[in-house]
Amino acid sequence: MKKIETVNTYFNEYTIDELTKFINDFKLTPKAFGKQTPENYGICDWRIITDIELIYNISGTTYVEFNDKTYVLSESDLIIVPSFTPHKIYTKDEDIHTNYWLHFSTSPYYKQFELFNILTNEQNSIIHIGDDYLLSLYEKLSTELSTKTPGHFLVFTNVLMEIILYIIRTNCLTTKKISDLCLNRFDSDRFLIEKCQSYIYSNLSKKITIDDLCTFLCISESKLYKSFSKLIGITPNQFILYSKLKESEILLLSSNLSIQEIASSLGFSSPYYYSNVFKKHYGLSPISYKHKNLING
Repeated sequence: MKKIETVNTYFNEYTIDELTKFINDFKLTPKAFGKQTPENYGICDWRIITDIELIYNISGTTYVEFNDKTYVLSESDLIIVPSFTPHKIYTKDEDIHTNYWLHFSTSPYYKQFELFNILTNEQNSIIHIGDDYLLSLYEKLSTELSTKTPGHFLVFTNVLMEIILYIIRTNCLTTKKISDLCLNRFDSDRFLIEKCQSYIYSNLSKKITIDDLCTFLCISESKLYKSFSKLIGITPNQFILYSKLKESEILLLSSNLSIQEIASSLGFSSPYYYSNVFKKHYGLSPISYKHKNLING
């Protein structure tokens, strides 16, 4: 009989690994999940999300556009779309895709930017994973949501965490030490970003200026821009605008408010200005966007 070795380990704060410490430092929240098949697919026109999106391509070809690039996903390819990034997702009739899409956020928010860099290894948004393990995790997510057994959200969150860990282990451990990726590089700016985000979300109905933020935070304009660049990857003005546009998208699809009422409730100077800005980032006017998305469900 083969002898089986047992390993006895007693954990304490000194034996917990760096990646675990990094992930334990934020709360993970699933936001949306779905599957596209040749029988049930659509085109996602230009849009903005405030969270990270994972798109795992099972078969066919998926096209994703953001940051002036077109990414082509083949079988077993996964792409990670960063938060606050206008993007478009589509397929073509000659090779219709089957894929899973998944949105999630982190709290505190700035962790999303750090996590995105770790997931992509700060290089490429497309990751090729050529085994069935990742697919089995996505199928488990789908099963949990279809059965809705008590505790399904907790299981969903834990499986999402396993997906994230699997991506990091597959994509990062072979090229960089996790301890290097998980360094707390921006500690001095984190509290500032959290306060700034809270202020913006609490004042979406107002016209928010950079001076407002600097006065509230008691910092200089250059310090504000530098902190956003390091931790979020976009400017404070972009963060304000994208936050308002995302909220307007939610109001468009979930309320009967008019364009004038939405523009006014979010501090846009006029319905005309709001419509122009919305069309610039979404490719459609607010009315057209609402009609198209309500028709497509």
